Amino acid sequence: MNLRISISIILLLTLTLSFGQNKSIQILGNNLAESISKNDTLLFKKLILPKESVINKFKDEYSSKMSNEELKNTIKQIEESYSETVKTLFLTKFMILTTKIDIFKVNFENIKYNVVGTDNTVPSLDLTLIHSNLNHETLKHFTFMVSKFNDHWYLASPTINISENNKFEEAKALKKVTLSEDENGNLISEGIIILEKENANQNNILSCILNSPVIIGVEESSNDPDKGFYLNGKWEYTSYVDGTSTIVGIVEFKYEYKISNGSIHYKYFDYIHRKEDSNFQSIGQLPKKFNKKISDVFDENQYNEMLFDIHLNLRNAVKNCKSYVDKCIN
Repeated sequence: MNLRISISIILLLTLTLSFGQNKSIQILGNNLAESISKNDTLLFKKLILPKESVINKFKDEYSSKMSNEELKNTIKQIEESYSETVKTLFLTKFMILTTKIDIFKVNFENIKYNVVGTDNTVPSLDLTLIHSNLNHETLKHFTFMVSKFNDHWYLASPTINISENNKFEEAKALKKVTLSEDENGNLISEGIIILEKENANQNNILSCILNSPVIIGVEESSNDPDKGFYLNGKWEYTSYVDGTSTIVGIVEFKYEYKISNGSIHYKYFDYIHRKEDSNFQSIGQLPKKFNKKISDVFDENQYNEMLFDIHLNLRNAVKNCKSYVDKCIN
């Protein structure tokens, strides 16, 4: 069986040192905060999931899916890549965090660590998501992922963040940003942005969006209670395929934001392809599914690339809108 396994994802670790005091997430969190605040690399390394844990978890997950020879070879790869993987992932992140808290004077005193969910991206690791609120004017969130081994908790991912926004909530919201189709099969995306301040005033939200450098192409807006609080606009960008090596023309789209207290309902629609100076023909309205009309211009892989870029741009637009408005409102 040929399984494509990302060693950099599976490893996520370094030394085999155990740290017997991490019997609770609160203690692990306190030790993590201490290691960062004191720039204590040795303590930080002791908090990382031990090598034998990753190998055991890997065996549990893949032993029934691989031949003995494949399993043996992959475990050998894990062992050989072990220290270098952690050096480039965990320790690089550690240096970024120590610099960040020094610049911004972050204080870790008297904070509580809460379990806020799980992540099954790497099933064998059983990741648990941890969040804490920081008493800081700008950097209000401290998030990281842990896993349990031999009744002890360890860091299980280099995704450790001290940030303005809750990275877990941000990721959760972005997973809901999807492409779908309207009644005619045309590409569309609708959803809702929930702001951190649940009672944020409609007019204040609208004002933040209109003054935002990340929302572009606004054509109309209203703060009239009788008409509703909304804005709409249009934008376009150059589209590429074949790994961004081939320009295929311009993709334009329209958007609408309808604003309620504490939330923004968005709609992206009327995705239109124009050939411009490319060697491709114009498609016009883009459908969600590959069809005969598309096949006359693009192959299926090329069209999937276009949809991927549209989805990526859409997720970035929603992410940037939420991030800016949250910061503006608070």
